[in-house]
Amino acid sequence: MGYRNRSPLRMLAPLALVVFGFLFLVVLFDSSAEDDEGSSGASADQQLEEDGGGSADSQPSTKKRYRVESGDTLQSVADKTGVDVAEIERLNPDVDPQALAAGQKIKLRE
Repeated sequence: MGYRNRSPLRMLAPLALVVFGFLFLVVLFDSSAEDDEGSSGASADQQLEEDGGGSADSQPSTKKRYRVESGDTLQSVADKTGVDVAEIERLNPDVDPQALAAGQKIKLRE
């Protein structure tokens, strides 16, 4: 008797959870595919500003500033620019290495 009064909406919560899980996985795998392709929307030439001479491929970079992109760490900036992490930290004492923000500019040279 009690079964007859149950609402079919009681299945909505588990169904919503399954749909959410599926969509979460789709977004997760889609974003990791973009990272693997390196399609962050900006080339290395765009990342290194025209404050100095040379190309973005030259090691070490002669650019004076670097514009941080999403996901960058001090180590990744050092790898891209050829400037040691210790030098970047010395030139940017006010920059928190744990809180780099996309679009933030950091010094590479004096």
